[in-house]
Amino acid sequence: MNGFFLDLGLSWTVSKALPYVLWLVVGLLIFLFIKKRVQSRIAKVVSSLVIVIPFAVYFMVSPIYEGDFSNDSRTMKAEPSFGLKKNELTVLAIPNCPFCAGSIEQLNKIVERTGVDRINFIVITNQEEALLPYKEIACKEIAVSAVPDFELFDGITKGRFPTFVYSDGSQLSIWRNDGFGVRAKDHVESKLSK
Repeated sequence: MNGFFLDLGLSWTVSKALPYVLWLVVGLLIFLFIKKRVQSRIAKVVSSLVIVIPFAVYFMVSPIYEGDFSNDSRTMKAEPSFGLKKNELTVLAIPNCPFCAGSIEQLNKIVERTGVDRINFIVITNQEEALLPYKEIACKEIAVSAVPDFELFDGITKGRFPTFVYSDGSQLSIWRNDGFGVRAKDHVESKLSK
């Protein structure tokens, strides 16, 4: 359902929150419908539980995790040795990382929504074959490449993958995977769309 609202052009935050609000409204409408048709006072009170049932079912299917609404970034000075260009999003990943692979679907959506012509997806490895699973699912605007020097990016990743990095030229905004929620995606999209 989130994808539907994203495709309508709504923000990541609204697209994540709106389904929960809509299911609460559906529950309220069902409650009002039942309330008009039930005579017993006890049945009316019990029918009030109907308000939360659609929301609860949707929540079970699509739970809200702690980092879903976060924009938990830290900043550091951009160093030329990192090779990160101004106004580009870069994702630092490692081979065989399911969370890294999962992030590519979101990156594909960011490309689609912003029209950005390049997102860097850097896999810290010296094995070119480790790039293949990522290249298979990335759209052409996502440049999947390998960098063998783990220590170069250690200060950025702090051993957490994937790590999302946006460079404004002088500063890096850095998000861990669990801190790159819908508010962070909205922030990055606003920067990439300029």
